[in-house]
Amino acid sequence: MNHTGVEGATDLIIASKTATGEEESVASLSIMLLLLVLGFTMLLGSWLKSRGVTWLHQAGAALLLGMAGGLALVVQASKGNLTEDWLVRYGDYLVFDTEFFFLFLLPPIIFESGYALNGEAFFRNLGKIVYFAFPGTLLGAVTFGLGMYVLGLVRLSHPVSLFLFSYGQLV
Repeated sequence: MNHTGVEGATDLIIASKTATGEEESVASLSIMLLLLVLGFTMLLGSWLKSRGVTWLHQAGAALLLGMAGGLALVVQASKGNLTEDWLVRYGDYLVFDTEFFFLFLLPPIIFESGYALNGEAFFRNLGKIVYFAFPGTLLGAVTFGLGMYVLGLVRLSHPVSLFLFSYGQLV
């Protein structure tokens, strides 16, 4: 077995977790904490709604809750209350997996948004939506392409061609 590089380190971490049987307990703890945070977020959203708070949406409250939890982890780690190998042992449960998000979490969100869309209001405002979509895309592409071209001319970026206008459409 090769123990060099990222793959070797990953193999060592996986081997140490599976040898001790610790991964199942950490995974169950991680799922339990995730469900507790989700429940607390729902309670917080319900509390905000019952109090008539209009300046903070439930999604914003959930974001602030996540930031507070992350800050608490960083503070605990900086105080030294967390052991040295804590991040090596449990860090993979704190990493946001983009592949999981794009394959399993994003499609239901998009489907639910489309399913719950008020069709009458959408078609009534279709002209305005198209009006802002096409000029907005054109304006974004021109701004990005021209900005990158100028940054390349003044040597703050790699010298590029005007091809970036077509790339700007994707951004």
